Amino acid sequence: MYEDFPPKKPGDPLTAKYVNELGNVAYRTARLTGTGGQNVRQGESFASVQTNIRWRQHVVEVSTEVSRENGLYLVKLRYYSFNDAEWKTDTKEFELDASELIGLEVGDKVVAYWDVQRGMFIPVDQEESQGRYFELKDALGPGETVAAYPREWDDDEGDYVTDTTADTFNVVDVLERFRGRGKNESEGIDGSKGIAVLRNGQWEIDHLQPHALLIVCRSEDNVQGEDISGFIVTVGSVKVVSPVKTALLMIEPLTTVTNPHFWDIPEDGRIVAMWNDETENYEILQVDC
Repeated sequence: MYEDFPPKKPGDPLTAKYVNELGNVAYRTARLTGTGGQNVRQGESFASVQTNIRWRQHVVEVSTEVSRENGLYLVKLRYYSFNDAEWKTDTKEFELDASELIGLEVGDKVVAYWDVQRGMFIPVDQEESQGRYFELKDALGPGETVAAYPREWDDDEGDYVTDTTADTFNVVDVLERFRGRGKNESEGIDGSKGIAVLRNGQWEIDHLQPHALLIVCRSEDNVQGEDISGFIVTVGSVKVVSPVKTALLMIEPLTTVTNPHFWDIPEDGRIVAMWNDETENYEILQVDC
């Protein structure tokens, strides 16, 4: 490519036409792949031109764990294929210095830039990573650390899908504000779903599907309050009413609630019950006879 520009000396006025032409040339030059680099494939976005990785931010995928203790990994560039309408991973590996993000797993994706001095990628923001979707494998109480399954986006489903065959990773409730249900695949019971962010070398829970605080149900027996057996009431037709109707029951399936006031309850009586986080059970608040 050859461009002819009139010579300029310091103090010479620059016309708008001259500036625009210069800007267009600079733009076209920036899009060159460089000598010795492979050309971008038709219909795909730039990602795998190895001579032009400098000064660019890239989404990279962890491919190999070199030293978890020191935060060193091998990564591959990610690029979007417009032909296939999906993100793909390139084959060439680069080093990633994620010493401030100790705890990355193979398959994790981070935004990084190329550090010329060190000759490796560095995460753009080492204080906070992008969110990682998960579903709890084990039940979670406030402040606890439990295992979770990763969830990945599925174009066919149009939603995030839990991969129970993948390695689990630990999530922690650092602010002691969440309670969640563990997944029981054999009984078809979903676990609480959420988003965790990698901070200080651990996956900290930012969001978690709410659990049911208030429910309505029906008594399946004629309960006599003066009888000690009336403390446990068998119920059915359970519906969640708070905080949202899609909140998860902490006990699934829920077949009993407690009757701490030992009220008489007729069969098919309507019951309002509330979750007690101290006893970890649903307790009767009101009975409509």
